Amino acid sequence: MQPKNEYGINGVFDPEGDVQLGELVELQGVDWTWSDERKRETIMNELKTVGFFVVTNVPGHDEQKLLDYGKWLCALTPEEKSRITKKYWNPASPNCYRGFAPYTDNDPSHVEIYDMGMDFDKVTPGEQEYQIHEETPWPTWCEEGIQFTEFMKGQYKLRCAVAKEIL
Repeated sequence: MQPKNEYGINGVFDPEGDVQLGELVELQGVDWTWSDERKRETIMNELKTVGFFVVTNVPGHDEQKLLDYGKWLCALTPEEKSRITKKYWNPASPNCYRGFAPYTDNDPSHVEIYDMGMDFDKVTPGEQEYQIHEETPWPTWCEEGIQFTEFMKGQYKLRCAVAKEIL
């Protein structure tokens, strides 16, 4: 194993600032059920040394349900997906930023993406002028879509709460 550099990261750095990848670093988990003091100490240590950390055991987070809903979304028919697809891929869509983005040949990410945001009615009128604050097109045409929508809205709120606490 290579020794950590002055930033606590395994790898080789050249004077030009280019990074040559070294060994993988196992990220420290920050258990969200820990005391605030322990979370704060662990987060600060990881940010000072590695630069990243993993948040674990967040009450209310259901990894299996999230995976199941992701599979459900990806299994929608092309016609159903088009109803929630962004304008770039569906000119009839009013959404430029929020919604579904299909897998595209030669795209380096090689994934389908569903971009969602804060409930539009919670955005101030002034902020609503910016594209980033558009309505999220939810798949509410069926019971599974309604359940997906409610689950994802809850997960969005949960992630915002965790991010706010980290900040």
